Amino acid sequence: MGNKIKMYLDLPDPCSENWENMLPGMNGRFCQRCRKEVIDFTTMSDSEILKFFVDKTNIPCGSFRQDQIDRFYVPQKKKIQIKFAGLISSLLALLSFKSLTATTHSDLTNITNQQNIDSISNDNLTVNDSLRISGHVLVRESSLLENEPIIVKISNTKLETTVDKDGNYQIVLDQSEISQYTLITFYHSVLKQETRSIHKSCFPQKLDIEMVRPPSGRIGGAPIPYYGK
Repeated sequence: MGNKIKMYLDLPDPCSENWENMLPGMNGRFCQRCRKEVIDFTTMSDSEILKFFVDKTNIPCGSFRQDQIDRFYVPQKKKIQIKFAGLISSLLALLSFKSLTATTHSDLTNITNQQNIDSISNDNLTVNDSLRISGHVLVRESSLLENEPIIVKISNTKLETTVDKDGNYQIVLDQSEISQYTLITFYHSVLKQETRSIHKSCFPQKLDIEMVRPPSGRIGGAPIPYYGK
């Protein structure tokens, strides 16, 4: 099973055994009733859970947080995207530099004057600003963000960004990406996922939220992973 396959994790028959009463084990606890090892998934990130289940033929019992089951696990590609974006930015900067060095001072003056005229006369230049979602994400346990940023994604689009070190974010949509209700999701593997709905009449939108840890309650049993592209 390749690591580019997304996974839906289900727990159709939760177990009633008490985690605290189980014996300590190598990777979690040992269930004396079933005589099986129970893996502790509650401290794992999404990437670690995906890696655990890839190519597994014998699925063990596990203990999960409530927010870890009945949802999709999708491989993260942000590192590749950042490198690719950096390469594109470098190429664009190089091309821009060559273009500027080939342009005379007179041409630059004419271009600047024309841009000033366009900025005054063309109302379409303000369209992007009217389709902007921005705001601040508050996380009281800031140490959780040292190794992994919060991802902000617009549902049913390829638009996503990350929250910066100060907790700020912004996304600009195209007119074609605006729905009657646009869903924006804030995601981090340790924090409770937050989703908000924005009506098309409410753009531009200033949206501040707080993200916290999910409830600490555990749910255990034999998980069933479903895979798809």
